Amino acid sequence: MNKKSGFTLIELIVVIAIIGVLTTIILVVVSSVKQRSNNNAIKASLNQARTQADIFYTSTSTYTGTCLAANDTANPKGIYGMVLAAAKLRGLSAITVNGTGTITTATCNASGNAWAAEVPLLGSSTVYCVDSTRKGVTRTTSIGSGYACS
Repeated sequence: MNKKSGFTLIELIVVIAIIGVLTTIILVVVSSVKQRSNNNAIKASLNQARTQADIFYTSTSTYTGTCLAANDTANPKGIYGMVLAAAKLRGLSAITVNGTGTITTATCNASGNAWAAEVPLLGSSTVYCVDSTRKGVTRTTSIGSGYACS
């Protein structure tokens, strides 16, 4: 009896298929975790911007200019850089300032007594929006040219 030891071709194919399925599952889970992590970072950055906007208003008695890039070096500091940092987490390189935002753009609008900023979240057609009423909400519509998340 000359019995050879080793694996058959079918056994090797089954093992390779199992490894492929497990790899696919792991990649989907890791991608989902990364997406949630980036969305949480976007929300945290915008919540910090809300606090900074309050400091800006307390010092100047107006929200006018809080979204302008020029005020990022002013004292008190504006929130343009914070909103842009949140937008970059989403893969965006710019924000719309005092214009008409859309569900796929980062937007920051400010006027005398109100402001609002939003950034699209990853993996959905929603934005996270913060405003001068101290709200932080996930929305399915953009603030457009408005100053409130409601």
